[in-house]
Amino acid sequence: MTRRKRHVSHFEYEKDGMRHMGVKFYIEGPDKKGTVNVEVREDESGVYEYRYLFVDVEGYPPTDHRY
Repeated sequence: MTRRKRHVSHFEYEKDGMRHMGVKFYIEGPDKKGTVNVEVREDESGVYEYRYLFVDVEGYPPTDHRY
């Protein structure tokens, strides 16, 4: 099986004197695919702290409401 190089997008910006960085990349498991979104910001000591990390899973929640 041939693997393709996955695209990772990122952005950086400064707000209120603090540096922020975001990253978006794709993941795939045996049954589902998803998109990972992460944003961090640099604190006063130069350490990056997570603002958020979430995974958007394709097909979840289900849109078919036949339970």
